[in-house]
Amino acid sequence: MNKFCKRLISLRKSKDMTQQELAKNLGIGKTTISNYETGYSSPDIEMLSKIATYFNVSTDFLLGREKKYISDSFPVTGEEKEVIRSYRNLTAENKNVFNSFIVALEEQSVAKEDTDKKAM
Repeated sequence: MNKFCKRLISLRKSKDMTQQELAKNLGIGKTTISNYETGYSSPDIEMLSKIATYFNVSTDFLLGREKKYISDSFPVTGEEKEVIRSYRNLTAENKNVFNSFIVALEEQSVAKEDTDKKAM
């Protein structure tokens, strides 16, 4: 079983979907999904793109060229993607500083929310 097969199965199951449900949402037959998942056949470029769009992942992720993805249950803005890119370029020491800063900001936000709720 290739990476595409494994990732398609994993993505489908992460949404608690049957092959039939996925097939219907993609406008193809259940047998086609089964064939993709077993490696008997592979999607053409258009279908690969449609599957990637449906699951909010890249085609590179589906093909095994990227190791991770962020699911649509955790959408990321363009600005957030830039922060992630910048973070990856930091030294280990600067990542620790950044992480401490983020924790402090989160604590400050929670404290402000609590104060605002009490004021209501």
